[in-house]
Amino acid sequence: MTAASIIVLIDLIDEKGYPNGRSIPVEISYIDTANKSYGEDADGRRGIPLASREIIDVEITHGDLMTMNSNDIEYVIDEARYQFFQRR
Repeated sequence: MTAASIIVLIDLIDEKGYPNGRSIPVEISYIDTANKSYGEDADGRRGIPLASREIIDVEITHGDLMTMNSNDIEYVIDEARYQFFQRR
């Protein structure tokens, strides 16, 4: 198990869905887990490695939070989670 964090930049959008020129940095803390014996038989053979990621925290700076409304905050967090899980 390994703990790490990554910063993802999310572009804010306006009501019509166009970027409004601001990017919000979102720090995502996560844990990588590798299970080397996933699916192995009773005799311990034919297991395949299985890697998984679990988000433990999503953080936006106080200054950025103060400039966004609740819809922007929800969008930024959802988009950050989506982009995080698209990375490998």
